[in-house]
Amino acid sequence: MGAAKKSPAQPGSLHADLQSGPRTVQGAKLVNLAMVSWTDENGRKLTQLAVVGDNTVHLLEGKGMGFSSTTTPQGMAKDWLKEAIFNALQSTSV
Repeated sequence: MGAAKKSPAQPGSLHADLQSGPRTVQGAKLVNLAMVSWTDENGRKLTQLAVVGDNTVHLLEGKGMGFSSTTTPQGMAKDWLKEAIFNALQSTSV
């Protein structure tokens, strides 16, 4: 029996990443995961997960993650929401 022929690395595969050349991590920091309940501009009450860093809040889309059946915005939280989340987190003991 002959050895199995290796197929070329597909883009995005582990082998393609290893062959791309040297890469470095510039930094890493632990962040918090928060459950956020809020009311949007249309009066819709939403609950979703958010990744909270030192000065950032990134909203996670609950439906895409299988967390919720409601579609929620994903991405950086608007300034008013970010500030409100930081205020709410300061007033709670985690």
